[in-house]
Amino acid sequence: MGYALRAGIWATCPDANFRNGKKAVASATKALDLDPKNAIVMNVLASAYAETGDFAEAVRWQEQALMDPQYRDNADMQRRLELYRNKMPYRAEY
Repeated sequence: MGYALRAGIWATCPDANFRNGKKAVASATKALDLDPKNAIVMNVLASAYAETGDFAEAVRWQEQALMDPQYRDNADMQRRLELYRNKMPYRAEY
């Protein structure tokens, strides 16, 4: 889960000095390679793609994450999907 946590910071940190979309995608992709059915990792990968401006991939991965029955009705994940559809990245609130 370390790869996903690192990717999440690089993708969603409110401080632009810590964001790096390219590194976030690489780290989240590695996390997904290690745990290919993990909806939370897919959620992070979606955030990473949104940070790079690839909103089509962000939407695709967020929709995939929401297919997991455990997260289907997750309001935060649904809100992120709407952000990506509107071509906006997600920013965490720390």
